Amino acid sequence: MNEQEVRLGKDPLYAGVFPRSYSHHPDFIWFIQERVTDINLPINEWSQRICDYFLPGRLPISRGLDCDETDVEKLFLAMKYARSQVKSDLDLLYLEEDVIDEIKEIHQLLVDEGPPIWHRWSRALVKEDIAINDLRPANLGFSAIKDETGINPPIIHDASIFM
Repeated sequence: MNEQEVRLGKDPLYAGVFPRSYSHHPDFIWFIQERVTDINLPINEWSQRICDYFLPGRLPISRGLDCDETDVEKLFLAMKYARSQVKSDLDLLYLEEDVIDEIKEIHQLLVDEGPPIWHRWSRALVKEDIAINDLRPANLGFSAIKDETGINPPIIHDASIFM
């Protein structure tokens, strides 16, 4: 598992998605990574913070209301949708047509207005085959390093969720 964490943290395609890896033992007994703060927030605050990072105030499903867990799931599904066909994606098989339409709308908002990092998240979700329901507070943290907008971005800090 440590080897996977190091590989993901050194891959420039995933910069800002996984913690940066700096050094490691040749046998991956230990490794040094960027510090990530665990998310110790109530689920509604966690959801709002994720939505605010990727599409502040723009989620069509929120319609001015607080973002909830369902909205976060749709946001991550929209990122996956960017690199796969909705109907063939196992994460979407259980969804109704109107929910798929919302996901497509969120995807278009990401394309039009989302931060550049959403492309890397999209790539990681598909290439590393990360299940959407694995993206929860226990597996996501916030980087200790602020991004170019001055925000501590969300980061996947537990690679065991998709190994």
